[in-house]
Amino acid sequence: MLVTILAGVDGDERRFDRFHFLPPPRRAPGRLLPIPSPRTSFVALSAATPEDDYAPKASVGIKSGIAATNLIPPAPSSSPKEAKALVRSPREGRASVGRIIPFTRGAIMRHKQASPRSNPSRPAEDEERRAVCDLSPDLPTFHTVMKVYADERDPEGAEMVLGWLLARGLLPDVVTYTTLMHAYAGRGDTEGAEAVLRRMLEGEGGRVREGEVLRVLPNVMTYTTLMTAYAAGGDVEGSEAVLERMEEACIAPNVMTYTVLMTAYTLRGDVKGAEGVLRRMLSAYVAPNANTYTTLLHAYTVNGNAAGAEEVLARMEAAGVLPTALTFATLMTVYAARGEVESAKGVLARIEAAGLGPTAMAFDTLLNAYVVAGDVGGAEQVLRRREAEAYPDFPLTYNTLMNGYADKGDVAGAEGVLARMRAKGVGPDETTLSTLLHAYAEAGDPLGAEAVLLRVQGKGGEKGDGGEFAGLSLTVLMFNTLLSAYAARKDVKGAEQVLARLVAEGERAGEGGNLKPNAITYNSLLTAYTNAGDMPGAQQVLKRMVQAGLSPDTYTFNTLIAAFVARREVRAAEKMVAYMQEHGVLADVVTYSQLLQGYATKEGDMGKAEEVLERMARDGVSPNSYTYNYLIEGYVKAGEMDWAEDVLERMRTVGLAPTSMNYCVLMDAYTRRRDARGAEKILDRMKKEGVQANVQVFTTLMNAYAKRGDVEGAEGVLARMLAVAEEEGGGSKDCEPNVHTYSTLMNVYARAGLAAGAEGVLTRMTAAGWAPNVITFTTLMTAYSRAGDPEGAELVLKRMEAAGVSPNVLTYNTLLSATSRMGLREGEVEERRAKRVLQVYDTMRRSAGKGGGLEKAPDEATYTVLLTCLLRFPKRLTKEVYKLILEDWRRLVPTRNRSDRNYQSFITVLAAMGDWEEMATVFREAQARFQKGQLSPREYSKVEATFREKGGYYVRDGEE
Repeated sequence: MLVTILAGVDGDERRFDRFHFLPPPRRAPGRLLPIPSPRTSFVALSAATPEDDYAPKASVGIKSGIAATNLIPPAPSSSPKEAKALVRSPREGRASVGRIIPFTRGAIMRHKQASPRSNPSRPAEDEERRAVCDLSPDLPTFHTVMKVYADERDPEGAEMVLGWLLARGLLPDVVTYTTLMHAYAGRGDTEGAEAVLRRMLEGEGGRVREGEVLRVLPNVMTYTTLMTAYAAGGDVEGSEAVLERMEEACIAPNVMTYTVLMTAYTLRGDVKGAEGVLRRMLSAYVAPNANTYTTLLHAYTVNGNAAGAEEVLARMEAAGVLPTALTFATLMTVYAARGEVESAKGVLARIEAAGLGPTAMAFDTLLNAYVVAGDVGGAEQVLRRREAEAYPDFPLTYNTLMNGYADKGDVAGAEGVLARMRAKGVGPDETTLSTLLHAYAEAGDPLGAEAVLLRVQGKGGEKGDGGEFAGLSLTVLMFNTLLSAYAARKDVKGAEQVLARLVAEGERAGEGGNLKPNAITYNSLLTAYTNAGDMPGAQQVLKRMVQAGLSPDTYTFNTLIAAFVARREVRAAEKMVAYMQEHGVLADVVTYSQLLQGYATKEGDMGKAEEVLERMARDGVSPNSYTYNYLIEGYVKAGEMDWAEDVLERMRTVGLAPTSMNYCVLMDAYTRRRDARGAEKILDRMKKEGVQANVQVFTTLMNAYAKRGDVEGAEGVLARMLAVAEEEGGGSKDCEPNVHTYSTLMNVYARAGLAAGAEGVLTRMTAAGWAPNVITFTTLMTAYSRAGDPEGAELVLKRMEAAGVSPNVLTYNTLLSATSRMGLREGEVEERRAKRVLQVYDTMRRSAGKGGGLEKAPDEATYTVLLTCLLRFPKRLTKEVYKLILEDWRRLVPTRNRSDRNYQSFITVLAAMGDWEEMATVFREAQARFQKGQLSPREYSKVEATFREKGGYYVRDGEE
């Protein structure tokens, strides 16, 4: 007995589906599950009330031995899970497809007794009763059931249906195998899909004629489905090989075949390859359809090329192919990924103008645009509009919104989104949990993230105990997110503990579990070591990764290279590039850009930087805006403004339009020179060339006025920013002043020693909704220091602590300077002022310990400031004090970070104390670093001049 729920589209274009539920035979071979009795049949009845005008109407009819229940739309869709439940447990009804009632032979007999007796005048009714009692599914029936499993990427279920088919003596045909292949292809399982093709050609199922196996010949859909398996993983070579096999079999590819091939190129990000597929289609006289153009458009969006995507849309319309809602939604993604809200809203307006929406996908994409732009409020507005349209609620929508809060480290906002999901009956998924963990990680609260994992585990088990996360399991992604939280805090020990827990959970889950460290796990652990400055430990993580059977990827090596470049160890970075290439890992644009950055901005070797650019060209790696930005920055630092300007022309030559970031580097060069007019000229050039200035550009311009102490000019820049932000109508917030802008403006007043003006900026900043950060408070402290008010600077430190903002090394350095800047006041003794300087330094030393609140130990600037302070109070500078300071300097400041001013300060102090031996030791260290290229000639010449001035080249008897 078979029940078929038919499918179609009603007059209002509402979709309804068709599902077949059938009991398998009594004894089925192979991998069949326990099955119901063959005497059991099903009749689907409507779950709606008779008064409901939209209720599906059920009618039973017999046609070719199949009992069909025709549901008049709208009928809700089902899934293989529902199909499995009905096949395995026929007495369990599912309301989503109507009530499924067991209809046994006993029920049929009672129905016959309640019906009129057999009557010669009613032969059709008697025939119907006989058919209901003895029905068998045919091949198309099995195909339909198999397709349900295939659409859900469930090859095991599809294989089960094939087993039923063979057990009934039916011979599978090309549709059977193609549908089965579709199940494997959906998973990207190329081996499984290829195995299905071999089974077709080998004649599975005993299809024999006169001793000869009758093979099932694949058709165009078979090969296209096989190609899908390769294309899902961006395997262009495998997809092209399938196309060649099609042509060898004399099967002409159709529009779907070419579109799938184009998908392979698209997923690889190969726009030229995707365009080449389109040309091949046209040359083969195969007309592209909407899906083809949408796939090509997607290729451009993957590369972030909005102009190219728009051009594809124009070509599509010129070819007479109407864009679909999916086409526009795909176009919207390129703007959403860049946080260009206004452009994304423009695409949404075009969807509405075309009468295609807005759709749920369009709303979700627009919501993501606001999230990427950092505008959670705008994202909330999109969600409210989406809810007003009464679209179904999906976890994806709320996960995207939660990510907006998570990126800001707003744990309360993320938890609030989770509460709204539960209130609407939207169950959280693994992505929800990972995003919630991300919120705690960004907030720097790994303990809070640990608590989320405990909520998932419930009472310590692997799955939730029926609470808010019932049925969800721990995943590797969750552990990786937690590990990243510790990595961000430079907590290597915590990161190692997370890895150990992941391994333990994986061992408990057994071989069939998925809780195993992956490449991302080790990359996050490696980041923890590089953030902590432990390069030997980071290199050990690389070895452990290989020993675990995992292949380091480009990201792994790029993390190490970036760490070496940040430490000015460019030669070590070069060795890492060579090592990755020796092991078959291709260097990408990020790899070369970081290496170029090292030569250009860290070592100032522009010749080597240009050589890196040539290597990129030889290796076929195209530089991007960041690559050229490092090159511009290098020339700017070298004072070669003409060469820096020339880089912009070189960018245009290769088809890269200079961005606001590139111009900002040029503007910064004028800012360093305190040349506000030159910075203004750069802004004028940007306007002429149509490059939109953003908050970074305006803040850099403001800094040019700040360095000149021009309060009026800096205030004028702020006024222009606010005017531009208002002109944009609140859409893009690129020009809205942020905390860095206000801190820069505060710096103008601070440099002038105008503490009252700095306090006024702080008031405006908080009124605009920005919370002061450590830079803001430190700048305010500088204002009091310059105003000669050390007590005011001390009060700023207390205000910081009250606001929950932890001071950093620069804060304490500023406080040191404030404490010693002013001369002695009336009634104040020198001892008291010097004692306070040492107290501030001692607080720094103690806070630099683990859990002390100070992330970094006193740096090279600390000792320059400290020694300068103490030289003002020579009576306090005893031998014990300077010995302690010298010892701390050598212990806490890495040799690579010791500056020329450090050497000069210590040489001066040691000369004042008459410690010639230590003074010579300090100088020899500077001399050795100069010979290794770690100190520039200019820096070394300053150190040598101080050493000579203090008599370092002469022994105590006066002989050289």
